[in-house]
Amino acid sequence: MLARTSGWNIPLLVGEWGVRRDDARRDVYQAQMLSLFDSLKVNWTRWNLDRTRQYGLLDVRGKLNDNGLEIARHIGSTPATGPGVASPGLFLGQGIGPTAPTG
Repeated sequence: MLARTSGWNIPLLVGEWGVRRDDARRDVYQAQMLSLFDSLKVNWTRWNLDRTRQYGLLDVRGKLNDNGLEIARHIGSTPATGPGVASPGLFLGQGIGPTAPTG
């Protein structure tokens, strides 16, 4: 699939991946996935910004939980590259962190 999308100059997107916040090895899984995506230069989205569901990146106060903080650190330390890749700073500036939506 990567060879095909690369040949067409179309970015590949992996959508809605994640790990339950109660999984004891969630940090290992998430780090492995981020490393894989980086090595393959694959675009991705992380499921989700919810406060109460098991895959959410926010705690009940609307602040980033440990999974969310790891994603924020990773995005901040990894430059966006490749055709059609949006700046990760745009994502962080639209609701993650201290100004996260309350709804």
